[in-house]
Amino acid sequence: MACKNNETKSKTLLFVSSFTDNKPGEGIHIYEFNDETGEATLKFTLEWSTSFHVSS
Repeated sequence: MACKNNETKSKTLLFVSSFTDNKPGEGIHIYEFNDETGEATLKFTLEWSTSFHVSS
């Protein structure tokens, strides 16, 4: 018999990008932040181009 956990864990996401010399940076890096440990783990990168490319 399986037991389900109905507890929902919330996530804190950090969206990090840069803009220098009037040019956008490499893209947007999305990190998942652990509120308990202070650790941030890269989850996705949205790269700048004519269209978005998602990598993880």
